[in-house]
Amino acid sequence: MKETNSVEKLDWIKKHYPIIVLLLIILWGIFTYLSNDYCLKTKTVLQIIENKTVEKQYLFMETKHFVLSLFASFFMTTGITLFISMFFSNYFDKKEKEAFEERLLKYQEETAKNAFLSLFHQIVDESFFEVIKNDIIQCKKIRKNARWIYDIEEKEKSDHTKYLVLNRTITYSVINLSSDLQEEEILFTSFSNSNLKSEFSFAKKRDSANDEYEEYKEEAFEVSEGKNGTKTFKKSIQLQPLNSSEIVKGIKQTFDSNYIYETQFATCPLSNLEIQVNYPSDYKFELTSALSEEPEKDTSNPRRNIYRFKNAILKGQGVEFYCEPTVESKDVKENK
Repeated sequence: MKETNSVEKLDWIKKHYPIIVLLLIILWGIFTYLSNDYCLKTKTVLQIIENKTVEKQYLFMETKHFVLSLFASFFMTTGITLFISMFFSNYFDKKEKEAFEERLLKYQEETAKNAFLSLFHQIVDESFFEVIKNDIIQCKKIRKNARWIYDIEEKEKSDHTKYLVLNRTITYSVINLSSDLQEEEILFTSFSNSNLKSEFSFAKKRDSANDEYEEYKEEAFEVSEGKNGTKTFKKSIQLQPLNSSEIVKGIKQTFDSNYIYETQFATCPLSNLEIQVNYPSDYKFELTSALSEEPEKDTSNPRRNIYRFKNAILKGQGVEFYCEPTVESKDVKENK
């Protein structure tokens, strides 16, 4: 019971210590003022010097001056000590409370996750469970507001034959869903064969707290060479906990003919995907989705197609597309 009362008193002091310190300072000021208001009194003392009695007078202060000075010093020392003690006590209590709440939150998250996984394991086939667990449930980062822009241009060689150039601009926001620091890799693969040459164009990144992009040149990437002259460009960037970064990268692909067949697949779960295709007017473009939904398609512009996907896209899902001259365009060129 006594221990409970002591704890309650200590909590009361912690809560009201600024007022107590203020009162102690006021008392210090009052007693300091009163101690400075004093009078000197005389006192006669008889001394015997060479067998003669001599009277000497001394000045002295009243006893109350020393008492008031003592109380003033007590109030000031007590106020300073109480302020410093309570300040640091509250500071450490706050830090300890925050650490406890963080540990409790992590425990609750782990408990809920384990309970969910236990139930999920019972209703999902074993062959799918590990994929769903790794790619969805335990995924620590996702990509949102993804935009794939395909700019297709027709070029002409010295022998007047036509060929196509595809510039891909890939934009997305990657979000760190965890409370830990995560890494995101920006990847490119350059290669060439008898029909296609693919090469690095540009890359840049902007954190959610910044307005300007940080650009990365080709020299900023780690380059590893593979078979048949392929090169992989890789750069890792750090994602702060519960924050996001916008990444934009470009790839240039040069084809040896006026026909394109290509694919693109997601390497990380993403949502709100929009694909925008700009192509020559005498060409046709077709896109086939390997997803569970058909996209909303906007073909109001004869030189631009826009595809919008509402549902989330999982790792490994994507699209395939081709671009070729229209029948009318082929007939005109053959007649020429």
